[in-house]
Formats: sequence, C-alpha cells, structure tokens
Amino acid sequence: MKKLTVLMLVVVFGLALATSASAGYLDPGTLDPLQGVLDGITVNPAGNSSVNVYTDYLKYDANWMISASGGSVSTMIIELAGLANTNTFGVYDTSDPTKKVQLFAGTDVAGKQAVLGIADDGRVLVNFSYTGVDFAGNSFGFYLSDSTTPITYYSNDLLNKDGLDHMLAYRGNDSDVVKLPGLSPGIWSTSEYILGFEDVLGGGDFDYDDMVVMVESVAPVPEPATLLLLGAGLAGLGYFGRRKRNG
Repeated sequence: MKKLTVLMLVVVFGLALATSASAGYLDPGTLDPLQGVLDGITVNPAGNSSVNVYTDYLKYDANWMISASGGSVSTMIIELAGLANTNTFGVYDTSDPTKKVQLFAGTDVAGKQAVLGIADDGRVLVNFSYTGVDFAGNSFGFYLSDSTTPITYYSNDLLNKDGLDHMLAYRGNDSDVVKLPGLSPGIWSTSEYILGFEDVLGGGDFDYDDMVVMVESVAPVPEPATLLLLGAGLAGLGYFGRRKRNG
C-alpha cells in the first residue's frame, strides 16, 4: 500500500508539471486588454464574453493538429503590437521547428483569413496551394515572428529564447456569439480557439494581445510527457493491483 501511494503521488505531481501553463505570469490586470478584445467581439445580449482570460486558458497548447478534412481556417482578429508591420504569424513543424509556413504577414489587417492544410504525405498547403514545405505529419505549433530582430516566439515555450510562454489559447464553449472583423456573427464553437500572443522578449507586459487570431477545425495534442506519465501511472496501478490479487 505504501508503494502504491508513493507511485500515485509521483504520477499526480508529474501530471501537474506536464500540464502546467503560464499561470505564474498571469498577474492581476495584465490580461485586462485581452479580456477587452474578447468582450469586444462578443455580441451576446449581456455584451461580455463568458470566457475569463485569467482562468480559462488551455493548460497545454504547445502542439496542435488539424481536425477537419477541409483544413483549418485562421482569422486575424486584431493586431495591437508596436511591431505590427514586421510581425508574421504561421505554423511550424513540431518535429523540426526550422520548418515554418507563414499564414499572415505584417501588412495584413484584421479580418484577413488563411486556410491551412496538411496532406497525407506531409505537404503543407495555404489557401489550397502547395507552399513547397513538407511537415513530418499532422502535428504543428503556432509561431509569431518579428522579422527585424529577428526573434520567433513559439507556442511551445521550451523553444522560446527566454523560456517564457508567449501564447495563450482559449476554446469556444458553443455558447458565446462572436463577430469577427468583416464576417457575420456566429457561435464560438468548441472546435474554434482564440490565440493571444505576447511579442516582446522577456515577456514585455504579458498582456498577450499583440496579435489575436481565431483558428478553427484544430485540436491541441496532449504533451508527450503527459501521455507518458499517464501511461506509466496506469501501468503501475495495474502492476500493484495484480500483486495484491496474487498475494
């Protein structure tokens, strides 16, 4: 029983570490501008988003996959950064982060859309045209890059130069009605996510509203460490369960 208890504690602690996000950076007041962005696109009768930017961010948002055969649509909501004209947004191959595909340029404006597709042979398509870049598979991350520095901020904070989390992600709840620039209002569904980026090395003001994008027909992929720990925990529980029955 003592060994089982220790194993369970180790697994639970490991899962907490593996699924932790940027909770340490979310100081009161820093995300108020991002909350304002979500409230601003929400057209519910109450007027404000039901999503709380301080508590409802995903606990894992490093790796993603396309969840629809037609591809994933990204829509720029707003770009408030001082580096707006030089920032670019896109996706990178999780198995080789040097492989990047741009979706938005610095000159693009709110309401701009791009359709991302990944063929079964790894070919990456944007707006149904082959980009000349091949990914290892249907696993990618999002990035924001400043071409003047140049510095790239990845959805996987382990790849960032400062080791900080530069992206927060929020999932729709099939409840809020939102209106994106230039588009008709619609339900913010559970297959749609809003991504907020911080574009200053060292975290800047941690407001995560330097570029805000909605992506649809995608799903986050659980971190390998989480899956590994979960598998080890289940295997361990099964082992000790068999010992107890056989003992």
